[in-house]
Amino acid sequence: MPRVFYNPRMRSSAFGWRALLPRGTARALPALRNLAVAALAGMALLLTAPTTRAAIRLEVTAAEGALPAAAKANVLIYLSLSRYRTRDDLDPLLVERLQARAAREAQAALRPFGFYRATAAAYVRPVEGSGGQHWTARVRVVPGPRVRWASATVRITGPGAEESYFKDAVSRHPLPLGAPLEHATYDALKGDLQRLAASLGYLEARFTRAELTIDPVALTASAAVELDTGPRYHFGAVSLQQEVLEPTLVRRFIRWHEGDPFDAALLLGTQFVLDDSLYFAGVEVVPGEPDQATRSIPVTLQLTAARRRRYALSIGYATDTAGRATARWENHRLNPHGHRARANLQWGTVSRDIGMVYSLPVGDPALEEVSATFGLEEARLADARTAAMALGATLTQVRGAWQQVLGLTANRSSSRSGDTRTTDTLIVPSLRLASAPRGLARAAMAGGGRPWMGTAGGGSTGALLGEGLQAELEGSAAALGSGSGFLRLRIRDEQHHSLGTQWRWIWRAELGTTLVKDFDRLPVQYRFFAGGDRSVRGFAMNDLGPRDAQGLRTGGKHLFAASVEFERALPGQFAVAAFVDTGNAFNSAHAGFATAVGVGVRYRLPVISIGIDLAQAIRVPNGSALPGPRIHLSLVPVL
Repeated sequence: MPRVFYNPRMRSSAFGWRALLPRGTARALPALRNLAVAALAGMALLLTAPTTRAAIRLEVTAAEGALPAAAKANVLIYLSLSRYRTRDDLDPLLVERLQARAAREAQAALRPFGFYRATAAAYVRPVEGSGGQHWTARVRVVPGPRVRWASATVRITGPGAEESYFKDAVSRHPLPLGAPLEHATYDALKGDLQRLAASLGYLEARFTRAELTIDPVALTASAAVELDTGPRYHFGAVSLQQEVLEPTLVRRFIRWHEGDPFDAALLLGTQFVLDDSLYFAGVEVVPGEPDQATRSIPVTLQLTAARRRRYALSIGYATDTAGRATARWENHRLNPHGHRARANLQWGTVSRDIGMVYSLPVGDPALEEVSATFGLEEARLADARTAAMALGATLTQVRGAWQQVLGLTANRSSSRSGDTRTTDTLIVPSLRLASAPRGLARAAMAGGGRPWMGTAGGGSTGALLGEGLQAELEGSAAALGSGSGFLRLRIRDEQHHSLGTQWRWIWRAELGTTLVKDFDRLPVQYRFFAGGDRSVRGFAMNDLGPRDAQGLRTGGKHLFAASVEFERALPGQFAVAAFVDTGNAFNSAHAGFATAVGVGVRYRLPVISIGIDLAQAIRVPNGSALPGPRIHLSLVPVL
């Protein structure tokens, strides 16, 4: 409804809008004003008066058997009654015409699903008491027998006839004999073959035969599809339009070589790795006009520089780490050679650390690099406090489906547990392996093995996180400064499995073992502890493990932890979960395992999942008293 504004001050103005009127008009203003008010009031009544909008209530039913949901939906879409159901200009004559069309439209809508003998009848009646403004429409269909495939021939000829891609496309859209006819399957097969040929560089591919023959009397259908792939084009010259990095470094990001068979997926892969490199703010990988003489496709890379420096400040809380604040500085492009540097300062209740990393790309710059690291860390591990300084170097490489990180760390650490103080200086070589996430480049698979998060000691505080199989082998010997030679292996796996659209189950397992001559001389940061948000919930972080005569937690030689969790999606980004956790850190297999059960709530954001769990221990090793319920708050990256 339009609103009318009136300003009383205009009535007393000596030089207002009245001065613009002809002489004598002012005396007639009261009458004109009253007339205007009456007109506006009438308009307002018309605009605010309740209106009745005509409508058709439509139902589609099948007289014999069940009608496939897709077929019924197609009927509803195809019917003019659906398109006109909320029109303002409905009248009995128009509704009558719509009713006359409905049977033919329903029959036509069912043919793509093989119902070529379908019959239909439509009934449209006004709703009593609606004054002819509302109607009920019922369309009743008799689908009849369905057309079925009697024969189907799909042939690929030409130079690409043996490509597995085409064979896979044919298998994805089967036309099995005796199966009901669906036009969509036939159309999808043709469309998939066309798109596949274009994306693989078969730019001259064409259908020499594409026939769909239907016999409505015999209720049979036959298909004959023949695709001649023609010759395959290859990648031509690559032109660079950028002033960000050395051209030789940029070319190492490219996922193909000149002369390789063309594949559009490699264009997309190159764009992904260039985006993920953080060197560029804008990335365009543009194929040029095909050259029919040489059967080549040139490609142009248009790249614009990203900001070099980034700063981040954050605060957070989790039950394992308690409160913490983090400051981070990064320079993604120190020079045209692609060198990087970053520094991280974290100050928390459980641990405090400073880390610095300098890295440079090698080999495939999207996946491989050499890094130099330096870190200082203070942390509380169970009943011990540790301080460590580490200087190291890592080489990150990808071998097939595996990420490999070779490392060498010089580590000086001290720890205090009760009245005992120890100091260790040693050199620790290490090997880390992780299953490389598919479709991810630098952000997930590189970065010096894993982001530096208090790894000066390399112990429990640097927990392996994320989905997939990960293994870490590290050790030292007396010749490298170790007071007691040791070799430590740690393996972790985590997998997510869908159970329909709403359910999924998650399992994770962690195993660890240590070969050591004198366990009492093994630095605390290389011992195993269990318990916490990512271990056995229902227990505090590092609360499970062997204890000394004074009852202090000393850590163990071995580790086992496992969890099974069922998760149910809720509307929005929420989910609920139920889980069982079990495990322990131990020196002897007779120590037994702790077990806990619980429920939780999840809230998923684009890059992180916030979880709140309530866990109750139901079994404690060595017959100790059961602790009470425990709440766990965790932040987990969404992979």
